[in-house]
Amino acid sequence: MKSGGRTSYRLKAVLLVVMTVVGAMTSHAQLREKYYVVKMYDHAKEMTLEVKSSSELKALEKECRFEARYWGKALTLTQKEWKKIKGNERTSFPRGTVTQKKFVKASPACASEEQAAEKLSKYLDSVARKKERDEEREEKRKEKEKEKEGKSYERKEKKRKAKEARKNAFDADARYLFDTQMTELMEEATRPAKKEAPAVQILAPQGLSGAAGT
Repeated sequence: MKSGGRTSYRLKAVLLVVMTVVGAMTSHAQLREKYYVVKMYDHAKEMTLEVKSSSELKALEKECRFEARYWGKALTLTQKEWKKIKGNERTSFPRGTVTQKKFVKASPACASEEQAAEKLSKYLDSVARKKERDEEREEKRKEKEKEKEGKSYERKEKKRKAKEARKNAFDADARYLFDTQMTELMEEATRPAKKEAPAVQILAPQGLSGAAGT
């Protein structure tokens, strides 16, 4: 009974040490993880603000490097597909419609995700206020232009909006074509290589082999 008691005590002690070590490692990893407010720009130069951890930033950086590596090839493939579309035979793919993805840290490192979220909220409020001011200025400019040009303003504005809508649709189609090629390239590059099956040598039965030799 005494031997069994000592064994049980030792087992509990070992488990306690293991749990302490694992807990310390987890706490250390959590302490190393930092959080940032990040500005991210897509292929259309559209900017979004998000909270990212340091590990997420590393993954994002890896993705941007990967994309930069295959950027030229994606453009070449997109140009070929572009030429296949009816009406595009004599035109080149509008490369200016796509830009490489990138990200920029918009805040210093935060110790917790909650702190970064607070900073993000302030950034979003600032962006919203700026957008509101810009819209007010644009509205005032249009009002002045409308007073100056009179009836012709409405006609010009209608043509401008129609032209802008056509350009936006054109750019969106071009980016979609490029995104398709880039996605296929990235999937192909990250797809596990297929293992070739070992060659199987089929031997003829001895009887047949002998018959062939006679």
